[in-house]
Amino acid sequence: MTWGWLGGGLWVLAASTIASAIPYFIARSGAGWIEERVRKRSGTLYERLRTEGFTTLLLLRLVPIVPYNALNYASGLAGIRFRDYALATFFGTIPGIFIFTYLADAISAGVVSPKQAFVRILIAGVLLATLVLVSRFVSSRVRRRIGADDTGPAKLNN
Repeated sequence: MTWGWLGGGLWVLAASTIASAIPYFIARSGAGWIEERVRKRSGTLYERLRTEGFTTLLLLRLVPIVPYNALNYASGLAGIRFRDYALATFFGTIPGIFIFTYLADAISAGVVSPKQAFVRILIAGVLLATLVLVSRFVSSRVRRRIGADDTGPAKLNN
């Protein structure tokens, strides 16, 4: 709210990208037995991250069907190059971050003009609904790509 939706969104994007690196590096320095357990439990997702790290991670950030923290650790264990990890995380989180910062700014701007705040909240609501609809449409394709079924969230257990 202090920096507005654009400035605030940039701060959140930077902080989010930096913060996601912590579990990634923890996993990169992890023990081999942890990697083996994750590989066995996540199956195709782990293999996709190993072979097509940037593309798979970017899709999973855009269409969040795997929890971010699990994805951060799995990416580190799968050996995705940090450059690919950071870029996929950065670009994949842009839509969600800016929609939410726009919504927060619209709510806080309510003290300026109720009409302007209503228009901004309406726009943010439409953007959120669009993100949800696009996510639902694309998620079946992403699930097929990582080997999960279309009936529920991506499984980390196979």
